[in-house]
Amino acid sequence: MDVPELEHCLFYNWLINDFIDLYLKAQNICSLVLVPSSNVTKYDYNREFVESHLFRSSPLFKGKHISLNLKYEISVEDNRTIHIYKPTTDKLIKILDQENVFDSSTQRSYIILIIDRPLNSTSTLTSPITSKSKYTFHLTTASYETAFIFLDALRPIEDLFTKLRTSLLLFIETYVILPNFIDDAVNKLNHLWINFVNEACQILNIDSSATFRKSPYVQLTTRQDIELASEIFITGNVYTKNWPAVITYTEMKDDRLSQEILKYQCKTAIRSSTAEATTGDNYTPVLAELKKLDYLKSSFEKAACIRSTLDLLLATMIQQQQQQQQSTENGVTVKYTKNQPQQPIAADDTLTSFIDLLTQSDMKNIVAHEYYTITFKFLPLPQDVDYAVTTFRASIEYLSEKKFLLNY
Repeated sequence: MDVPELEHCLFYNWLINDFIDLYLKAQNICSLVLVPSSNVTKYDYNREFVESHLFRSSPLFKGKHISLNLKYEISVEDNRTIHIYKPTTDKLIKILDQENVFDSSTQRSYIILIIDRPLNSTSTLTSPITSKSKYTFHLTTASYETAFIFLDALRPIEDLFTKLRTSLLLFIETYVILPNFIDDAVNKLNHLWINFVNEACQILNIDSSATFRKSPYVQLTTRQDIELASEIFITGNVYTKNWPAVITYTEMKDDRLSQEILKYQCKTAIRSSTAEATTGDNYTPVLAELKKLDYLKSSFEKAACIRSTLDLLLATMIQQQQQQQQSTENGVTVKYTKNQPQQPIAADDTLTSFIDLLTQSDMKNIVAHEYYTITFKFLPLPQDVDYAVTTFRASIEYLSEKKFLLNY
């Protein structure tokens, strides 16, 4: 069997180009680096596979070596074969070539062994990932629960995700959040989020620096999915810790808004009782959607709820227009019709209807929800969601007599 050059081995190129941190670790602490010469596929391109072929000397048994991920224990027999003790197997790995390496910077030496096949293979142990959709975080179903499931399913970052949950637990148990220093808490959480995203992308080899590099590996997910899922998980995880401080901070503004809503209701009381009943019935599902803000944890979920509320509100407005048009046409003897596209709702009409909606809501912490949605987010909102949140904020400002009392 012809022995390939080290530089021609796919595994070795992964190690020195894509897993540089492991390559540096190998130079500093490893005794053996096993380089499979064949049977390496793109599905093996992951950190777990690479760590399985980097070994350090066993502290307990002379002549044995333990892989960096602690899953393999081996010994070299007569410089020809590798015997695997852990996990127990009868498989022997043939050594094709050997290179002794001395690193002058660390004054250490280690051995590179080119072997005939991998110790293990992701493609034979698990079903290959043939579609990115398996690890896609969908905006339409984004929630605290789905964010947890998504991040927990990414096996290569299992330890990192555990570390994040531990950090959040310490934050909840030890961090004191004062109403006037909420920004400090946001900055601390934002720091945790940035570190998690960067480390996760490094482990999964999907960092921004790798965007333009061709890789034989089918990426598990994208940076954008990790960013959004981790933001939702972090802000949702500490919601019960932050929410009381937010309510205290916005209490006076919420009280002021309630007073202005009462004034607004008095000014519009000239509407007939029939019109009020009709409008109230139409707004019932919209009010129920807005009420969900009281139960959602993360900033993005609250923003998405505001967007879905606006969608329902627009649908209600269109339905009312159609009913009014039909009522007008009922008195016409001869009617000519043709298919015409539905006219879009004007922005002013949308704002007016959202204002009416807020005046009919029995929610007590409208300003608190607005403040939490704007403050506890690390990513820009999608354009459609941002438009809905802007309309929500403008409605609150109008009800505060257009004095823009709610600027933060």
